Amino acid sequence: MKSPFETADVATLRKSLDGDAAVVTGSTTLKGHSGKTQFEGDFQFTDTWVYREGQWKLAASHATRLSK
Repeated sequence: MKSPFETADVATLRKSLDGDAAVVTGSTTLKGHSGKTQFEGDFQFTDTWVYREGQWKLAASHATRLSK
C-alpha cells in the first residue's frame, strides 16, 4: 500500500514510557493526497503503543489539523 504522504516533517516529538506502554506526541507538517484531493497542513498527533509478543504495536492514533 502506497503512503498518501509526499512529505512528513516532524517539528516536535515527545515520548513517555511506562512499562509496556508508550505515548508519543508531537506536531508535524504533512503534504500529500487523499484520492485525487491534495492536502497540506500542520497537525498535532498522539500515538499510543504497547509492547506485545516481543514488538511494539500501535494501539491508538489521533491527529488534529491545526488552524492557520
